[in-house]
Amino acid sequence: MGKQSYTNWEVIAVDDCGPEDGTKKIVESFASEHPEHRVEFIRHEENGGVSKARNTAIHAAKGEFLAFLDPDDFWGCSYLASHVKALHSDPSISVSYTDARCIDEEGKVNGHVWGRNGRERFSLSGSLYQRNLINPSTAMARRRSVLSCDGFDESPEIQHVEDWDLWLRMLDEGMHFAYTPLAESFYRQHPVAATADDLSMRKRERALRRKHVDLPARNTVKLLMAMERRMDQIEGRQQAYEGSVFYRLGRLLSKLVCKFRSGS
Repeated sequence: MGKQSYTNWEVIAVDDCGPEDGTKKIVESFASEHPEHRVEFIRHEENGGVSKARNTAIHAAKGEFLAFLDPDDFWGCSYLASHVKALHSDPSISVSYTDARCIDEEGKVNGHVWGRNGRERFSLSGSLYQRNLINPSTAMARRRSVLSCDGFDESPEIQHVEDWDLWLRMLDEGMHFAYTPLAESFYRQHPVAATADDLSMRKRERALRRKHVDLPARNTVKLLMAMERRMDQIEGRQQAYEGSVFYRLGRLLSKLVCKFRSGS
């Protein structure tokens, strides 16, 4: 996670029944190098998915704040200090977040940024509905705020959009988010990562939107989700129509009429 200027931290590493690749020894070595800190390794006996792994760490944590760090991602040295300062400065803030600078498999910055664009700076609710602009490795949240929303959804269809789902539920509960630019975070991009599978991610995003349309929302997110579902229905009917015999026949007749009028 990089050497941090903020020193009051603990690490909870959760192995979700992954292959025996030496992770436990790495964590134990890290713990021996930092005897003044609590470093705990937890291994699931069965694979439960990313949400279950996150929830296990949340319940094992002792601190007031939660900072999520996925494998291969890392933070700048002032990451924790910047987020802690933001959360301490305003008790109404539930989540402090920043942008992620993207790096390639070799750790080189590639110029891409996972975060807000110009228009998204003005409406987090509307922007976050459109897409997940908060990478979990860029956010620090109050533990009590996350627990009050029952943590991450462990449903299989929500996996890999579980962070997006949590942000939307927190927003719907009226919780406040603060952008903290000085908290530097780096996100490693892999071509075979789960989020790189466009078709699979699209299915998960649809499952997330269906879930939020059915929730008793108290802000604009439900309306936006309902609008998206309506657009999906219209798009589906349009695609079905364009694939029908009647549509293809109509296209053929239209071409024949055009040729007839042109005299060709």
